[in-house]
Amino acid sequence: MSIAVSGRRVATSRFWSHSIGSIAGCLILSLVVVLPGRERLRASRARTGDEPEVQGRCCQAPKYLDRVLAGQTMWPLPELNNSGWSKTPPIGFSYWNGFGDDPGPSDVLTRQIADALVYTGLRDAGYVYFLAFDGGWWSAAVDPPRDSAGRPGIDKERWPNGIQAVSDYIHQRGLKVGGYTDIGALGYCIPPEIGVGGHEQQDADQFARWGWDYIKVDDHGPGNFYSLAKAIVNNSPHRPMVLSFSTPATFPYEFAPRIANMWRVGDDISPGLAERQTGKARVGAGDWRDILREFDEGGKFWWAQAPGRWNDLDMLVVGLFGVSEEEAKSHFSMWAVRGAPLLIGADIRSPHERTSGPIPRATDEDLAILKNREVIAVDQDSLGASGRVVSRNQNGMAEVDAKPLGSFASGEYAVLLLNRGGNPEDITVTWRELGLVAASANVRDLWKHADLGQIRTQFTAHRVPPHGVELLRVKGVVDWSLGREYEAESSYNQLEGSAHVRCLRSPEGLATGAAVVEGIGGAPDSALQFNELWEGESGVYRLAIRYTTPQPRQARITVDGQSPFLVQFPATGAARFATVHVQIHLQTGRNTLTIDNPTALAPDIDKIVISAGTSGKSYGNF
Repeated sequence: MSIAVSGRRVATSRFWSHSIGSIAGCLILSLVVVLPGRERLRASRARTGDEPEVQGRCCQAPKYLDRVLAGQTMWPLPELNNSGWSKTPPIGFSYWNGFGDDPGPSDVLTRQIADALVYTGLRDAGYVYFLAFDGGWWSAAVDPPRDSAGRPGIDKERWPNGIQAVSDYIHQRGLKVGGYTDIGALGYCIPPEIGVGGHEQQDADQFARWGWDYIKVDDHGPGNFYSLAKAIVNNSPHRPMVLSFSTPATFPYEFAPRIANMWRVGDDISPGLAERQTGKARVGAGDWRDILREFDEGGKFWWAQAPGRWNDLDMLVVGLFGVSEEEAKSHFSMWAVRGAPLLIGADIRSPHERTSGPIPRATDEDLAILKNREVIAVDQDSLGASGRVVSRNQNGMAEVDAKPLGSFASGEYAVLLLNRGGNPEDITVTWRELGLVAASANVRDLWKHADLGQIRTQFTAHRVPPHGVELLRVKGVVDWSLGREYEAESSYNQLEGSAHVRCLRSPEGLATGAAVVEGIGGAPDSALQFNELWEGESGVYRLAIRYTTPQPRQARITVDGQSPFLVQFPATGAARFATVHVQIHLQTGRNTLTIDNPTALAPDIDKIVISAGTSGKSYGNF
């Protein structure tokens, strides 16, 4: 595929593949961010290399997760049955970006925001999750912070009518209620927030009794995300509560998709580095470079996302200081294409001209952006896929991203044409890049709300403004003659027993998604199953399995529940990859493929590639 930018075209790999190509390994650097009134220490460690190889169903969690999985004795974490609690990304309102912990949430302000979500039309546009009890709602300064039975003490100045009355008020307006806590004894805020450390089940039950529908959990710790997640899933009132991990300091991709509904992919969107260094940064401000950083981080780890499991790119900065109307429209489009949660932070009570503070207020133009139902529909698409990079130009400023809609075989995509830079750009997407037949496709502009008709071969957006976008809905015909790649670590797959995702660091970053699935086999119920293999017609196909193993291993392959066959995998050596090729028979439509070995470990799997043709060793009766 290629992209045309100001007359230049740069070839890149085809979009239809379920890999993102070569990206950096999962090394997360320590980061300290200091902002007035909201100091945060964000530090995490790369894999040390001394974690034990999985030999059965139970072993110690990797050491670099000690702070947030303290005392965890079972690894990989058992998957919790809560993905159905958030079938589409949550969208709503949170105080934090606009209000911080000063003034923070309170009874009067919360009721005003709840009313505003209704009279502005935001609730009817889908914004139903209201984090009425975000950071600052429950402070260690409350005396005592817990009573003799360990129950939370309530700040009578902030909540003179109690918590239940406020939750009821919100529910009566057709909204859902959310709140904040931490896995440790204390969380962030000034004065410090009380956390659940040592009271996981007690607090989970209390949140449920208050009627909460959403729990935001910070990672200051030490504490145990799994213990809290299990308590929330098994709360005594049996109330579904969407579970959100605030994990920018805790690389989440190896554990969060098994137990949470959403997890932060990076640090807070905040004013630029220069403002931080001069001490001029403030709550309620956004920054274009930070928007791009979060967008890119979510794009690297697109494979972690599936319905009920969401990459969280941080709360929206639409309406915040430092964000232009053009950037706000782009930001909203970018989050929608990634399928990210959408949480408003600006003051929505009285939309008017932008002010200098202290709290950023959404304008009528901001509300128009936030209520674009066609863009919201992209974010809320039932397939739940994350959009991925299709192509970039040579200087990386002009980019095409695409998100499949409906199903992986629908031939329909949301296509983002993004100008990251400071000069107008011409940006082109071709239908072949999307895995479609090149003849023609139907195109709709989601910001102009206009059908552009059937367009042949490709679409070019001319002179996209700096920091601007065009967002299209493209419907074509899938070209089934093209090969399709499927990442092993994708959350659409099913991992059983000891099978789990391991992110790779240099020099292991040769894996196409910077991750593999390891721990396959060694027990009858330890397996990797690919669940979304689609074909246009029944027939024999070539299956390529990319893997790594320090010594020769073997694995069973089972297609659509038919008789399994055994495949030999020669040793690759440490941190090296190889590919074996076999033939398989696939049916028209959706297929599944399982890799396991009931008696010994199978190799670690990077991805599979399915293509037309019958080259490769023949197995089975076809």
